[in-house]
Amino acid sequence: MPHIRERLASTGISNRTSEIIVASWRSKTQKQYASYLRRWDSFCSQHGINPIKPTIGNALQFLTDLFDGGLSYSSVNSARSAISSIILPIDGVTFGSHALTTRFMKGVFNCRPSFPRYKTIWDVGVLLNFLKSLGSTNELSLKLLSKKVVTLLALVTAQRIQTLHLICIDDVLISDKECHLRIGSLLKQSRPGVHQADLVLPIFSENPDLCIVTNLSEYIKRTSIVRGEEKVLFISFQKPFKALSRDSISRWIKDMLKSAGIDTSVFTAHSVRSASTSAAATAGVPIQLILQTAGWSGAQTFAKFYNKPIIEKPAFSTSVLNKNR
Repeated sequence: MPHIRERLASTGISNRTSEIIVASWRSKTQKQYASYLRRWDSFCSQHGINPIKPTIGNALQFLTDLFDGGLSYSSVNSARSAISSIILPIDGVTFGSHALTTRFMKGVFNCRPSFPRYKTIWDVGVLLNFLKSLGSTNELSLKLLSKKVVTLLALVTAQRIQTLHLICIDDVLISDKECHLRIGSLLKQSRPGVHQADLVLPIFSENPDLCIVTNLSEYIKRTSIVRGEEKVLFISFQKPFKALSRDSISRWIKDMLKSAGIDTSVFTAHSVRSASTSAAATAGVPIQLILQTAGWSGAQTFAKFYNKPIIEKPAFSTSVLNKNR
């Protein structure tokens, strides 16, 4: 991110310190910012503007051009964050926090509203009944078992695809009563002092074929023969049995949703997260447990994006699995 390094250098910050500061942005954010910063650089070159020290009018005109080009509220907001990271303070505040910028973004939202993707969500019972119909876990092919396990794990943990992709085999501890999953990598929501807590999944004795502990144990046993040095939990079900990509995990889950009769032209693999947490909320699981399990810090995100009407300390996974009754 050369523009950010240039701005930092202009304030007397060393190259090494700049490297550490740039590392505060995750790689995905850096890639996203880079796209908008290239467009900002082009805009500044065309209009003879200093990219690090523009006027508030210059910067807002750039966002206006993006908006007029058809970009959504979220895209314009990402561009705002990107250029705010390199522009020197204007009127004593960062560009992103400037009163005119804040007012402009409200206008963008009103002109082109951004709403949650789903208004309703599918019933997890539909997916659970399909998974149950597949038959005995130990008789499934490795291909079907792999897709079943990743889908069931997404359902009973309400985790992002990113999280499932990062789970390592050494982070899975299975006992007679439960399974512990330790998330050792940085996640989207990770920040100093806040990280995804270990996931504890109890045995679902009512139906072994829907029990994540039973299915996960069988998956680990089967893949131990072919995984070689691969440390990640999920690997491909055919040679060369390499670590599964995030896209492949999403595709597997989408395949299972489609097979269950869920409309995948409307609902993506990520919709499992919404369906799972909505089912738990309907079953009376305390909001704090839902937030903790899914990795959210507050109820606002859950209420806005995930708690949808469904087309003792209760266990999150058990409350979801009971929807198959």
